[in-house]
Amino acid sequence: IIGPDGNFITGHVDGFIILWNKSTFTITKKIKDRTGLVYSILFNRDSTRFVTAGEGGVIGIYEYPSCKLVQSIPVTCRDNTFAAFTNDGSTIYYGGSDSDREYDNVNNRYKEPYGALWRVKISGNSKSEIAFNDETPNSGGDRITDGNVDYSGKYVIFCRNGELMFYDIDNKRLALKFPITGILNNLTPTKDCIYVWGDKYLHRIEKENNRYIIKKTILAGTREGSYGYSKMVLSNNRKYLVTGDNVSFVNIRDPNSLDNIQELSGH
Repeated sequence: IIGPDGNFITGHVDGFIILWNKSTFTITKKIKDRTGLVYSILFNRDSTRFVTAGEGGVIGIYEYPSCKLVQSIPVTCRDNTFAAFTNDGSTIYYGGSDSDREYDNVNNRYKEPYGALWRVKISGNSKSEIAFNDETPNSGGDRITDGNVDYSGKYVIFCRNGELMFYDIDNKRLALKFPITGILNNLTPTKDCIYVWGDKYLHRIEKENNRYIIKKTILAGTREGSYGYSKMVLSNNRKYLVTGDNVSFVNIRDPNSLDNIQELSGH
């Protein structure tokens, strides 16, 4: 993710987060965030803090740019693909999949859901609570693959299988399910639209007349059969959208037309 000063932070499979200098492309800081993979790094509204999510049942809150750990919050869900601040910074929404949940053999049901949307207050010793769950107690459930709070701060947007879900924060209910063909893996909400990819395709979604519509769809990879494979990053000047794929290419695109501007190979 790109910080407000243009430097960027990356999360890694060994549990480290790394702060990089934008000018020299050298490592400024390297911090052990967790045991296991780091899936997500997202800033709060004013970019003074960021929150990390991943494996290990913990969420990390850090100051920026010092990268000082402010708080480590144990959470219910074991493997979290995202964690995001609400606009007022008081609450974190998170989700993924709980691979370690217990099964009640007497009552023939799971004690916790597999892929629920959770929330936790930052202050005090608040415990996590389920924000949204539509699983039956004895079902396998579906994994939440990504999520974020939208630009307005009204919704938590998250994806699960072939659905883009909109959770109304103030009214505490699911407001909308938006079906998209394929398994959705990643989303990036901006002021004007939502970028989402799943399987082979990258979609640009916009709201018109209070309805969400897909305005543009392209292959997420560089060629037929390749897949989108990274978080989509919008540059600070909003001129470039950067995506990756599973055949070691980085694609720099126009964020409006999704036309390819440059292709970097061997990464």
